[in-house]
Amino acid sequence: MFIFILVDNSLVTKMLASTSTRVALVLIILGTLIVSLVFPIAIAQTEGGGANLKTFKASYRGQSFDVKAVIPNNGTIDVIEVYPEYGSIYITLTMGSGGQQDAYMKIILPRNLIDSKANGTDSRYVVVVDSKPTTYEETRTTSSDRELTFSIPTDASDIEIFGRQVVPEFPGAVVAAIAMSVVIVVTVAMGRIRTNNANRL
Repeated sequence: MFIFILVDNSLVTKMLASTSTRVALVLIILGTLIVSLVFPIAIAQTEGGGANLKTFKASYRGQSFDVKAVIPNNGTIDVIEVYPEYGSIYITLTMGSGGQQDAYMKIILPRNLIDSKANGTDSRYVVVVDSKPTTYEETRTTSSDRELTFSIPTDASDIEIFGRQVVPEFPGAVVAAIAMSVVIVVTVAMGRIRTNNANRL
């Protein structure tokens, strides 16, 4: 951002008459341009933080869900199992080697896979790491997903996350297909009954 100050023209002329002043002015302008161009890029790279996010697939009865996570020491998620009957997803992971004893993991949960609401308002999940409940921070919330960040041992092998709503046993498309099939069957049956009654008359 440049700030222009109105000064006496004669003063500006005298200042620019000096070679050293002109050089200094050019350097100031170049420095300002460099800072204005480079600094926003550095901020974007720091705030984005998405470079380390990896996408993993969770599948359930023909449905596929993207679960994004940052796992310490370049670890990976092996399997994500979905248990609607328990209201949970069970994650098996392989941690990367090295690093400190405890590190932080970030996971982004799609709401259509697992969510936790009470009376229409977001409520807390329960996060269990290696059979031990752990605390977490909800670092980002949108209409489509929720981001959790929590401490995890570098030798952890499994995580279970409990919510109030897990992917339905019957997806909406399946329910619609079943309903349509029932309507067709009933319509055909009623048509046959009317035809038989008409023939009898």
